[in-house]
Amino acid sequence: MPDIREMIFQARCIQAPLERARFLNEEILPEITALRQEIIAERALAVKEAWDGSETANSFSYSEIATEMGVSKPLVQQMVALVREIQEEKPI
Repeated sequence: MPDIREMIFQARCIQAPLERARFLNEEILPEITALRQEIIAERALAVKEAWDGSETANSFSYSEIATEMGVSKPLVQQMVALVREIQEEKPI
């Protein structure tokens, strides 16, 4: 993955405003989107790993995970569902 900070520096060096906007839109934004999707998937996987096997003493409930992360319980449930969906598409 390219260094996004370096790409932003390159964009700032482009003198023509429309060319700079095109570069930001076509080169940088897709990289940021891909990075963001990767982060979301990894975060969801970590949450699912913390939740998995909710019967064991080493796992956490949705509410405990939500409290620890400072997010809502429905968001935690969505993350677990996302990982299940990803795992169905391709085993991790």
